[in-house]
Amino acid sequence: MKEIKINKIIDSYFYLCSFVSVLLLISCNSATNQQKIVDSKFSTDKEINANNFAFPEGKLKSLVISFDDGPEHDRILLKKLNEANIVGTFHLNSGRLGKRANWLSTELGYDVFFVKESEVNSIYKGHEISSHTVNHLGLNNQKDSIIKSEVFNDIKKLNKIIKNTNHNAVQGLAYPFGAFDEQVLQSLKALDVKYARTTVATKNFELPTNNFLELNPTCHINDAINYGNYFANLKATKMQLLNVWGHSYEFHNNWQLADSICNLLGNKKDIWYAKTIEMVNYLNAIKALEYKNNSVFNPSKNTSVWIKNKAEKFIELKPNQTLPIHFKSSFVQINTINSLYPDASKDIKFQGDWTKVHYKQRIELFKKGPLNFSDIVFLGNSITEQGGNWAEKVGIKNVKNRGISGDVTDGVLNRLDEITHFKPKTVFLLIGINDLFNLHYQKQIPSTEYVAKNIIKITDSIHQKSPETIIYLQTILPTAEVYMTDYINQVNNIIRNNKIDVNYKLIDLHNEFVNENGLIKPELTSDGTHLNELGYEVWVKTIKDKL
Repeated sequence: MKEIKINKIIDSYFYLCSFVSVLLLISCNSATNQQKIVDSKFSTDKEINANNFAFPEGKLKSLVISFDDGPEHDRILLKKLNEANIVGTFHLNSGRLGKRANWLSTELGYDVFFVKESEVNSIYKGHEISSHTVNHLGLNNQKDSIIKSEVFNDIKKLNKIIKNTNHNAVQGLAYPFGAFDEQVLQSLKALDVKYARTTVATKNFELPTNNFLELNPTCHINDAINYGNYFANLKATKMQLLNVWGHSYEFHNNWQLADSICNLLGNKKDIWYAKTIEMVNYLNAIKALEYKNNSVFNPSKNTSVWIKNKAEKFIELKPNQTLPIHFKSSFVQINTINSLYPDASKDIKFQGDWTKVHYKQRIELFKKGPLNFSDIVFLGNSITEQGGNWAEKVGIKNVKNRGISGDVTDGVLNRLDEITHFKPKTVFLLIGINDLFNLHYQKQIPSTEYVAKNIIKITDSIHQKSPETIIYLQTILPTAEVYMTDYINQVNNIIRNNKIDVNYKLIDLHNEFVNENGLIKPELTSDGTHLNELGYEVWVKTIKDKL
């Protein structure tokens, strides 16, 4: 009895130490991931050009979903996945098969066991079995010999279990606790591990840009409905990947969530359902293509690749086949976070001296807190910036403020790369009043038509590169200055009456703020141009049903 208690204490202590160290590591990884799209010694400076290729059968969307640890809840989940024709990757610890999950039993309040070795082949039939180390050891801060022992022996044992079955050999890994460091990457590379999945969410559908030993998922299963809704309805124009991870025991009191995920994402004709290793092998096949004399050769022995021909159709490039092609590489240069923002040395037309300084300050702030996929973005000038924390104002977490005081339409056009890269769910655009002040005072802006065309150009630019983003164009607000009334009305009438390739939905904000004299209602403004708190309340009330 004493020995059992001591072992439990040791297990608990080891788990706690590993967990704490992992939390610290994940925090560092998450912070790093927000600073750069690519940050690894194994990273390259280029990525697959997702516009020139498709997944098998010419599909442009793919779902990869993986679950860790191998608890008995996998049995229930697998039945649901099979009914939805979704294939999964299951990361198992060979040293824990059939044993009681002590910490999980305590957490859930009932006895939980890991799946038995004898049932692995049958219950995971049709799905990928992958490594999670022998004993679920956090690999960070470990010696090379320990890392290799945990991974190599786990893969060896799992391959022995699935020998002489239809399962593919184990070639991948999910990091226990999501923990890894440079030593881990070196060790896995030496073991020829093909991929290793992290727990750092990319929050987008882009193809992996890092080495596959840092394979970041799109999201956790708790966010699968949010991202899944967008993904399921996405009319993809290039290769898009939804990569979801989690644990089946997280459904233990909410199997309805698992059903919802399967109903939302399963049985779709336009989605390629791939095991993680299938995805990695397919992308590696694209990377390995050889280009020469306006043709492309596929050196793969068993993997076809779907490529775009001159007619903009996807055709199959079979193993050992050569086809004529109109592009010369599988790759494009990777965008880093810095490349998504304007060059600080570049002056923007029609900006005042103060605005030029403030514009650069705001851009630096945006770099430190870049957008996330599916954010709601308020884009504009000081009226937007002074709204402050729009997430609090509208009561929704993923709302970002991209207002810059003094900004003009040319300034917004100059900073759209961040918007179009992260493909927000919705953009609320309010811009143009500073252009009109310039038109009246400095007389540099050529006309109200110029301002209106620039505003429409902003919406067109966003739509072209992020076609799923909903763009709400808000009419320019009135001011307390009589001389501004005609300017404002002229621009607003152009965007109200525009009928040519309209890529925005109009919100006539002007009508909510104007009085019978054509000026801003005094009770809604702090200085005749900017809004007071009551003014922001009216704004939020006007757009609330669009959020």
